[in-house]
Amino acid sequence: MRRESGWVVVLVFSAILIGLAEIGGLLPNYWWYVPWGLSLVLFGLPHGAIDHEVVVRLWQPQPPPGWAMPVTLAAYLLLSLVVLGGWFAAPVVLFSGFIALTAAHWGLADLWWSWHRDPLALASRLHRIIFALWRGALPMLMPLVVDPRFYRVVAESTCNLFTREPSVFAWLESDATRQSALAFLVTLGTADFAFSCRALRRNALNLAEGLGLALFFGVLPAIASIGFYFAFWHGLRHILRLREMAKFSWLRFIGTATPATIVALVMLGLLAWRVPLNGSGEPILGVYLALIAALTVPHALVVTWQDLRDGLWR
Repeated sequence: MRRESGWVVVLVFSAILIGLAEIGGLLPNYWWYVPWGLSLVLFGLPHGAIDHEVVVRLWQPQPPPGWAMPVTLAAYLLLSLVVLGGWFAAPVVLFSGFIALTAAHWGLADLWWSWHRDPLALASRLHRIIFALWRGALPMLMPLVVDPRFYRVVAESTCNLFTREPSVFAWLESDATRQSALAFLVTLGTADFAFSCRALRRNALNLAEGLGLALFFGVLPAIASIGFYFAFWHGLRHILRLREMAKFSWLRFIGTATPATIVALVMLGLLAWRVPLNGSGEPILGVYLALIAALTVPHALVVTWQDLRDGLWR
């Protein structure tokens, strides 16, 4: 479990090296979409592909009823389809909700990991709340601070796939929005640091991770940093958590996750066929984000149940 801490070093150095490559013009623009392409089959999309197995295991120590698996699969698919349908009815609301849900889900995922690594480091419930808000805000708001134009383009191109009336997110590039996002990040980071100083030795690694992630999102273009984080930080960490919980080998995980991953890829293809695409990167990414939003809703519910069963908030 502790080996994952080395990923912060890998990510920080990757950010610096790739950032320098961008400054030097050594990499083509499409390179920044590579992490998203990899996430289709590597850690990103598959990290929630065994949620049905997780639900069944959460029934323990009582044996799950025979209907648990089919009902879970049906409910998971139905909820995802409802969210996908919501994109066609209220895309701006769905996009905003997706950002908020992702921030909460990613922040809680980091909270669980740091708490599991050393519960005494995050002994205060208020500190856990602040820590989750801080870690969730980093990948969602730091790219907005450093790369607001990309944030606006992705928001508009995603929402415009599902409506005839153009969605406008010009306010994302305003100084007020950027300054508010930065102030929120600084406030959360300062509060987390203040709580961490009460047990500085125990929280040293958590502080280093937070600083490394802030640097990571501050150096890379938003499209690359969020894509790398989704697959190689959030997705990978969740899979490691599942492997410890269920004693899965990597081979067994791949075999278990493959069917659901294929279903998700088919849904992605059908969605791409349904909406208008012009072949450029942002709308294609928008289709993927819409699918991720649909899958994140049931996935976040399953993970929240895991957190409660693990005693994260006791």
